[in-house]
Amino acid sequence: MALRVWFDRLDFDRALHIVLVHEREDGQVWVGKVADNGVIEYRSQDQGTEIRPTLILPNEGKIFLKACAEELARQGIKTDNDHKIEGKLEATRYHLEDLRAMLKLKR
Repeated sequence: MALRVWFDRLDFDRALHIVLVHEREDGQVWVGKVADNGVIEYRSQDQGTEIRPTLILPNEGKIFLKACAEELARQGIKTDNDHKIEGKLEATRYHLEDLRAMLKLKR
């Protein structure tokens, strides 16, 4: 079962709508809802029915996302994009070393 996180700004509103979704291999979708005790519980979602947000942040969507990104980086959690960037930087570094060797430049 794969966890997906969907973000949406409905009606061009400033509010950020966040939906936590588990998608099973058979196509069944389970949507997270916050229970009274604050725990996220996943409920089966029937096809063709409206998916309601797990969480709505009325005015602080960008601040929340930035804070999440910073905390993920601090925890050492990297996205696929981060790994691609690191790979490109590594390739550039080797390319520059090759150029130095070809041009007989000192490091």
